[in-house]
Amino acid sequence: MPTPFTPACDGHPLAPIAGPVRVRGAEPGDAVVVELLEITPHGEGITAILRDFGVLRREFREPRALSCPVRDGRAWFGGRIPLRLNPNLGTVSTMPPEGYKPSYAGPYEGDFDQKDVKAGSRVHLPVLVPGALVFFADPHAAISDGIVTGTGVECTSTVRARITLHKGRVVERPIVEVDETVQVLGFGPTVEAATEDATRRRSPSSAWRPGAIPRRPTCSSLSWVSSGSARRPAR
Repeated sequence: MPTPFTPACDGHPLAPIAGPVRVRGAEPGDAVVVELLEITPHGEGITAILRDFGVLRREFREPRALSCPVRDGRAWFGGRIPLRLNPNLGTVSTMPPEGYKPSYAGPYEGDFDQKDVKAGSRVHLPVLVPGALVFFADPHAAISDGIVTGTGVECTSTVRARITLHKGRVVERPIVEVDETVQVLGFGPTVEAATEDATRRRSPSSAWRPGAIPRRPTCSSLSWVSSGSARRPAR
């Protein structure tokens, strides 16, 4: 679903979406693990300040887009300044029962912009509808820790992934395995609430039962609302 990236739009623009992929035999109460094997960015990347979006929305009121072409193993900020690539996907998700809304997130995952969702990572997700309906969206050539403007270097990417179904395995919330860590995602209307939620659920056994993930657990707090689907506020 390619949609023009328009910084003057109200709120976050709709990112291109690939999928959904129906997983044979997947039913609510199961889990899927999405292994990202390759994320290769290419083409004409772009970053932007969006209208009424991001941390400094009062200081930067007017929308602006900036070209960041991807070539020679770098993203070129404004076509001049080379940035190291750290390709990732802003969205790796199963379908929530109410259907997906861009820029929303919840236990199914959704638009969460976690920079560690990169090649080599494994994303554990709950199955909430028959077939799981896994989809991918919002590829970045590079993205910062805070994403203060609400965007990274948005681009087209080639993605290869492997989806494995785990029958009867309960996953209460998204879990990311990457670089010998286990990152449990927290949700809340504020950073403080999301941090508390992530901390309470930081043990793999509390987020994924039965069994445990044999890796070193860490926390990942995200400022999202945990009750149902909610629009992502500025971070």
